[in-house]
Amino acid sequence: MVKVMEYETVAKRIEAYLAALDADHQVPLDRETDLFASGILDSLRVVDFIAFAEDEFGITIPNWTLTLDNFRTISVVANFVLSLRG
Repeated sequence: MVKVMEYETVAKRIEAYLAALDADHQVPLDRETDLFASGILDSLRVVDFIAFAEDEFGITIPNWTLTLDNFRTISVVANFVLSLRG
C-alpha cells in the first residue's frame, strides 16, 4: 500500500509541474500522454524537467539513464523516480 501511495504522490507532483509548465497547451494531459509527441516536453523543456525531478524528489538522474523512454509519460517518469529513490 505504501508503494501505491508513493506512486500517487510522485505522479501528482509531476502532473502539477507539467500542467503549470504548459498551461495553454491544448492536449489533454493524463498519465499515459506521450510528453514528447504531444509537444508538452521538447529538448529544452526536458532539461528543466530533469532539474525539477532531481530537486523535487531528492534524486540524481545518472547521465546513462537520460533516454526518451525514461521520460515518455507521467506514469513512466513516476516509476523511474521511484526506482532511483530505492
